[in-house]
Amino acid sequence: MQAEDAGFSVVEARSELLGDQWVLSLASDLKLPKRPAEALSSGLALYFQVDIELRRNRKFWFPQVLLDRSIQYRVSYRNLTNRYLLQYLDTGEERFFPTLETALAEVGRLVAYPLLPRAAIENPSETEIEVLVALDATQLPAPLRPTSFLSSDWRMSTPPAIWTLQ
Repeated sequence: MQAEDAGFSVVEARSELLGDQWVLSLASDLKLPKRPAEALSSGLALYFQVDIELRRNRKFWFPQVLLDRSIQYRVSYRNLTNRYLLQYLDTGEERFFPTLETALAEVGRLVAYPLLPRAAIENPSETEIEVLVALDATQLPAPLRPTSFLSSDWRMSTPPAIWTLQ
């Protein structure tokens, strides 16, 4: 993978009321730079997170945070099977993928992910949602952490996607 091809971006993000529940759907494009991709194929597990925040904007006061959630993932390469293992750290679920690209596509994808019940949000037009997907460099082994803070290859994140609930 070329360095100029690397990058994280949110392709699509939307929220909707599904029954009595606000849900989030998200599609991201995650392309790792060369160093993290090589480290992963050499046996280093990489951690990713999807950060979600819902906040109600208030006049003359700070926004009220209604939801602050982080969904955590672990991606590792299995040399014996030549496949990538994606672990959903919040649920313990595990899935195998034939390529890094397909595993990363799943990391940046949420479908009708439950946020809050309808009753928890009084006025949707005053409620913002912010989502971002990031490589979690704090989970790297201790010898790699100083390098991760100095190199942008290890500090990958989508720009925050922010919109008002509809």
